[in-house]
Amino acid sequence: MIAAVVAGFNVYFVRKTGQEATIVAGRSADAVHGSAAAAKEAAAAATKAANATESAARDLEARSKREEVMRELRWAADYAVSGDSEKARLGVSQLVTLGASTLLTAAEQLFVDAALGLAAHLRRFDCLCWVELCYVAAGCGC
Repeated sequence: MIAAVVAGFNVYFVRKTGQEATIVAGRSADAVHGSAAAAKEAAAAATKAANATESAARDLEARSKREEVMRELRWAADYAVSGDSEKARLGVSQLVTLGASTLLTAAEQLFVDAALGLAAHLRRFDCLCWVELCYVAAGCGC
């Protein structure tokens, strides 16, 4: 009889322990699903941040390039209209080189063309310089 009572308690406790284990396993599964969802959201946020960083880096590179082109344009234009013929040749040569560059945008090309046009208008260059100017400025008389 005692064996039957012990066996009955064992069945009761095993069943109760099994039910508790099922409840705990369900909670663990819910936690795993929640963690997976959070990881997915974190990955999406990281991807978005990486894309924003790449875009900012491209913008910074374009801005830096534009600033450098404009610095070169300023000194080349200043030299191109200089009273010193050697400086003028150097300035025109640099403007022509900038004008032929694939680095320029259409807006920057307008600045180069305007600087070359002004240099052609203000100075009378020898034939070599005029040939350089004819590369960019139409109707220069070469």
